[in-house]
Formats: sequence, structure tokens, C-alpha cells
Amino acid sequence: MTWMRALLLLLRYSGLLIGDAVRLARTGSRTGGGSCTRRRPARRSGARMNDFTPMNERFYFWSGASSRDGVARTYMNRLGKILALAGIKGGHTHRFRDTFAVELLLAGEPLERVLGPAGPQQHQSHRDTADSGASGPLIPVSSGPPFR
Repeated sequence: MTWMRALLLLLRYSGLLIGDAVRLARTGSRTGGGSCTRRRPARRSGARMNDFTPMNERFYFWSGASSRDGVARTYMNRLGKILALAGIKGGHTHRFRDTFAVELLLAGEPLERVLGPAGPQQHQSHRDTADSGASGPLIPVSSGPPFR
């Protein structure tokens, strides 16, 4: 499995922000700034993080040499190109997080738990100021993984 496919699957099924995902430490520590807390049992996607060769012994996707913001921007640009090639207009990495939240809601998770401590007011203010032409998740919610 390639790094990009592994990252897409991680974003799709974890709800992590791109910056946390690309700096995810292999040890599970917060060394790289990323931490992974599962809210629900992971869906069987046919792929695991151990099915690809990580960047190094410390991180899955980050060498540790570049800046924390720089590595996130690099992967955002790369994923933006992939989404554009797939014909997804206005696609960006946060849509994977949106889709994850929708799936939690569809699975019966309470809205307050999905939104977290910020609550609905914080999220509504972000939605009001966001300049997105689409409403709802851009990546379709499905019963299986989006990539095979």
C-alpha cells in the first residue's frame, strides 16, 4: 500500500485532522503532535496501518526533518491534486473529517459527543464563515472503504 492510500484511509476512517494524521507517531506517543483516539470500533477496511512501509521508525508519514506546518501543507497539496484528478470539485482534506462525523451520527452517536467540548455553537460559527460551495460531506458515505 502506498503512503497516499494509507493516509486517505486514515483520514477517512479516523476523523483526524490532516496535521495530526501526517505527524502520527508510530509509538502512539504525542512526539509528533498527532494522537489517535478511536471513538468507535474501526470499520473493516481491508487495510491496516501495518500494511505499508512507514516513513521511518518514529512516524508513519513524516520524516521529522521538516516543520510541523510544512509537512501538513505538503500533504494537503498532494491530496488536493488527487481529489482534483478524481473530479471532486472543491475537495479538501477536511471533508474526510466531515464524512467521519456523519457516519458517527448515522451510527447513533449523540451529536454532543460527535461535536466534542466545543459544542454546536463553535461549529456553527465555523460553518457560517466557511466559504464552501457544498453542504454536507463531499466524500460519499458508504458501507465500505472508498478505495480498493
